[in-house]
Amino acid sequence: TADLVKNLSLSGEVTAPPSPTITLAAFTTTAMTYPLGTGPSASQNANISGSNLTNDITISTDNTTQWEVSKTGVDGSWGNSVTYTRTGTSIGTGNNIYVRLKSGLAVSPYSGMLTASSTGAVDKTYTLSGEVFQPAVTVSNNTFTQFTYAEGQGPSANQSFVVSGSN
Repeated sequence: TADLVKNLSLSGEVTAPPSPTITLAAFTTTAMTYPLGTGPSASQNANISGSNLTNDITISTDNTTQWEVSKTGVDGSWGNSVTYTRTGTSIGTGNNIYVRLKSGLAVSPYSGMLTASSTGAVDKTYTLSGEVFQPAVTVSNNTFTQFTYAEGQGPSANQSFVVSGSN
């Protein structure tokens, strides 16, 4: 019997899977400041989501002595980092990240970087800026004169001053 040879031609293309993507929306513009002795600052928040993920999204700051993050923004939920767990290959759009300036800091401006990362995805970053400031105290009419009277004629006339503060 004769061997039959058939040539078969195949063509096609190999497509790489879609890249993991992190989406970090714009943060609210709340000032992250507070007067010395109070704190922490008010928080800023933004929506976080991801698609085509091969791992969870972790969010942290570059200076954990100055900044803290939370998934909910409520007391007791703040820490140095948070992780959003993916469902399949995605993290839906209903997730927020909160960041604030920690309490107990000295008077100074503070800056930092928040980073959202996941294996294979391009990191998303947000520049942090805040300040702890010295409260202002103003005293008006702080010069007193005429605290005198003749013996047996006292007391002297009343004098007053106003102390006010801001922040």
